[in-house]
Amino acid sequence: MYEILAAGCVPIFAGLHYSPLGGAMAFLPRELLEMARQLPGVVLNESAAMKGFTSITGYEEPLPALEVDASQFDDAAFRDVA
Repeated sequence: MYEILAAGCVPIFAGLHYSPLGGAMAFLPRELLEMARQLPGVVLNESAAMKGFTSITGYEEPLPALEVDASQFDDAAFRDVA
């Protein structure tokens, strides 16, 4: 994910709240990443959920897939987050 940021892109994570605060994601700007996930046009698709995802609680939970609806996506708001 640091490579994504270094390339000038913003990663959008469906299950960011499942990741532990330490480890590889310890220094990521979580607030900005959550803002990116909530941008207009970024849609959680529950029907296309990834099966078998294990959260940090140890339970298997479906993780919704993310889709971008280009007709609703706000480029200016994305650049503000980026």
